[in-house]
Amino acid sequence: MLAPRFALFRLLDGLAAFYKPPNANTDKLISFMKRQLSKDFNALPEEPPSLRVLLRPSENNSRTMTLVTVPDIVDSKLVVGRTFYPGDFMIYPIDPLDDMASGVQDGALRMATRFEQFSWLKTYHLTGMLGRASVDGTPLGATLLRSSWRHVTRQKLDRVLAGLQAQCRSSALLQAGLRPNSQTAYLALANRIPGQDLRSSTPAKRMGDLHERDHLLPPWERYRSLGAQTSGMITEDCGLDAEEARRQKAPCVHSIKCIQFEPPYFTLEVQVSCETFSFLIDLVANLGPRLRSTTLLSRARRVRHGRITAEHALLFKQCRIPDHLITRLNDYVRHELENVEDQPANDRFSESSGRSDILNAIVFDHDCTESPNLFTSLQICSKLGISEAPSNQAFGSQPAAHLSPV
Repeated sequence: MLAPRFALFRLLDGLAAFYKPPNANTDKLISFMKRQLSKDFNALPEEPPSLRVLLRPSENNSRTMTLVTVPDIVDSKLVVGRTFYPGDFMIYPIDPLDDMASGVQDGALRMATRFEQFSWLKTYHLTGMLGRASVDGTPLGATLLRSSWRHVTRQKLDRVLAGLQAQCRSSALLQAGLRPNSQTAYLALANRIPGQDLRSSTPAKRMGDLHERDHLLPPWERYRSLGAQTSGMITEDCGLDAEEARRQKAPCVHSIKCIQFEPPYFTLEVQVSCETFSFLIDLVANLGPRLRSTTLLSRARRVRHGRITAEHALLFKQCRIPDHLITRLNDYVRHELENVEDQPANDRFSESSGRSDILNAIVFDHDCTESPNLFTSLQICSKLGISEAPSNQAFGSQPAAHLSPV
């Protein structure tokens, strides 16, 4: 049977969400959390010391040998040192936020990398400032230009955002390989689930289901470049496969609207996928010329990543290991050993289904509100992001029907 601390350590496998504060580096926060977790695990009740059986002569009669049990110093803390180190905890940030941004930051613990294989929609609240343009598009950069902004109203901003959203929808059709106002585009949009990314997740080698006039690439550029055709070699950076890969990596804006307007500041709610922080900066900065003014990105906050919202995110000071989990784990193991005898206890900790059952047994519903910790976040976020990921086709998890090979 595994020791309680090691059994609890093996349960750290899944998806967790943290709230990143602004003006903080994600890697430094992850390193701080690893050090805190190692301290918490080392502070948990230690395992009983192992005993060593020795054969020693009896005190009364030197010719008689007796068995004596003494503490074994091999497993002593003074010999081996600390049990857990920060390097033992594998935490991989998924789509790490920039230092300036704040909000929901998902982290995969150990081998939970299934979440990032799907194109999840992300929602941002972008706060822009009118009347100023900087070198890097943020308030920290040197000022390039100052302009008037009092002529900008909420109606003008909504009109500009409506036109920008129409352009983004047209660009999404082009990235999906569809020509606007065509029958193929109509059929693809008619079968579309709200929020679905039309771009295929797997590059299609053939597009025989499309009509000749609906192709965006000419016939001589669909499979290979002109130089590859003459030399007989297929290049990886040219042709349809590379074009599909570029379309997948291109940022796509699904929705943009203004939720707060207090001049010179305004807040936009943007739903995007495959975005970068520089893309968000350019998105806000390009609104300035449309409004006959200048703009820059003052603050960025991610409020949603797939199904995970800011309500599910933990503060970094809440990423602790409470002591009562050890008691609950011991009670669960004692109850299982009394009822189940055919399967060893170590096997239940190694299987993914067994780990989820154990996690549900030691984490109660009221823990999420009264004492949130790392294991409560693992229980909630793993269900939202991993267990239901295959059934989610609304975020581009399957190739689009109009791009499937014949």
